[in-house]
Amino acid sequence: MGDQFSDGDSQLSTGYEPAVQSPVAILRWSGFVLGLVAVVAAVAAVMPSNGELQLRAGESAQTVGMLESLGGTVAVVPVNALCGNAQLDEGEACDDGNLSNSDKCLANCKLQSCGDGFIHVGFEQCDDGNSDDADSCLGSCRSARCGDGFVQADVESCDDGNADNTDACLDSCETASCGDGFVQADVESCDDGNADNTDACLSSCEAAPAELPELYTQAEDLDLADFSLQLGAFTSLANAEEFMEAAAQVVPGVRVSRTERNGKSLYRVVLGRYPTAGQAEVIQHTLAMAGMGSLLKVRR
Repeated sequence: MGDQFSDGDSQLSTGYEPAVQSPVAILRWSGFVLGLVAVVAAVAAVMPSNGELQLRAGESAQTVGMLESLGGTVAVVPVNALCGNAQLDEGEACDDGNLSNSDKCLANCKLQSCGDGFIHVGFEQCDDGNSDDADSCLGSCRSARCGDGFVQADVESCDDGNADNTDACLDSCETASCGDGFVQADVESCDDGNADNTDACLSSCEAAPAELPELYTQAEDLDLADFSLQLGAFTSLANAEEFMEAAAQVVPGVRVSRTERNGKSLYRVVLGRYPTAGQAEVIQHTLAMAGMGSLLKVRR
């Protein structure tokens, strides 16, 4: 039938090809098993594991897709191009004679560089072809990680590039907050990582003082005080007064307050008022140490 295939700068030709159809591109491939049979431009040919094939107009996309689907590495270059001949020709930055894009010289005879979209094995951890430092691959072609100084979108809440847990960003790349177990410099006086107000550090990350704050008792002071503690509530005045006397042995200023609920009297055992929640929490801490619970109330 006149079909012929030669090694080296191999070329498939057939007597049925019109003379007017001159080659427009060269298809170079690698990675095929010797003896693989492929159909190219309706001509059956035995293709070796490496080689090149001249393509006519309209054949390139179909043929490249077929070869890539078979697992090969494919490159299409102009018919008059010399890229891939392992010689440095005019217009080339390099030419190592292979189709690998993971070494120093790309298949298009350009030198490898960070940002070209190809991972240079042994030198780059990643290469996504952009300079965005907020995705999983940095503009330096290193994989993003906590501590690299760049905030990875949807993964980290902060990243200050250090391992200091006393600043606004923890070494876990989470924003520092009261209760995280680390004392934030110039912000918190303590942080024991719990909400327990019976220990030396309150849940507000303030140290529990050794002395109780002054109880507001004057009428003019009460107008300024917004926080109080409720130690209990009873339907019996006698029970409320008995509980008040027990609480008074722990902290001074405990009193009984009478209110109406559903037409019935309700007696609350209360303490304070205090101008800040922190001061009320100190009293709450003292009561808890004595085994007495209390409820922080805010005047509205």
